[in-house]
Amino acid sequence: MEDFLGAIGPILQSTVRNATPLVFAALGGLFSERSGVVNIGLEGLMLIAAFAGVAGAHFSGSALVGLATALAAGLFFALIHALMCVTFEADQIISGTAINLLALGGTGFLMVVIFGAGGVGSNAVQGARYAGAKNVIVIDPVDFKREMATVFGATHTFASAKEAHEFVVETTWGQLADHAILTPGVVTEEMVNAAVQMTGKGGKVTITAVGHLNEKAVHFHAGMLIGYQRQVRGALFGDCNPLSDIPKLLGLCRAGDLKLDEVNEAYADLDAGKNIRGVIVHED
Repeated sequence: MEDFLGAIGPILQSTVRNATPLVFAALGGLFSERSGVVNIGLEGLMLIAAFAGVAGAHFSGSALVGLATALAAGLFFALIHALMCVTFEADQIISGTAINLLALGGTGFLMVVIFGAGGVGSNAVQGARYAGAKNVIVIDPVDFKREMATVFGATHTFASAKEAHEFVVETTWGQLADHAILTPGVVTEEMVNAAVQMTGKGGKVTITAVGHLNEKAVHFHAGMLIGYQRQVRGALFGDCNPLSDIPKLLGLCRAGDLKLDEVNEAYADLDAGKNIRGVIVHED
């Protein structure tokens, strides 16, 4: 019985916490519907109000000012929707959709958080920059790798996930990161949980590394995904097909075209933090 209560308690707490803003938004939509105006821009209004509230509290240092700012922003855009639909007789669906699109575009910060700045992590940094990420955050305990990450395009580097989380919250005003990519040597449950908590609504967590055989690295409450519509996925070799690609590599190795004599030394240097990406040179 105690185990059941211990398990159901966090679920109920998460349900109440995540459902409360949705219930208030639904009540507002109900009143709007009763007045004859269909409001499908509820999510956009919630996002605008949340963004304005965090911004107001951040710059003023007062939670009350943040609350007032959120109320004012939500009311302002709701009035715009009412003005378009009632006064100008615009299509209610189009007006609500416009508010949702405006909220997504106006409050968005494309931010990518990368755990591990080795060979794969450095490629992830470059890919994030080329994809247009405004902020590319790298987390790695090795000073040399953090320094090199800035060369590849990282905007900020941190030695721990805690430091990075505080920066992400402050920089995005609570919206959190859009993507988190885990590229460490060994992925742990602590890393995965930190990545999920650092990812905002609709964000994605991509895991490219594996953990120890006797440890479960992916282990968290389902509410962490449902409430924020997060996604956790895996990626292998850039989403290549190992069933066909690995046999090709083995064939090259057996034919003598691919030599791996120094692979152990390369892995030792990687583990010691001496290199970013170990490259075995094949000379004729």
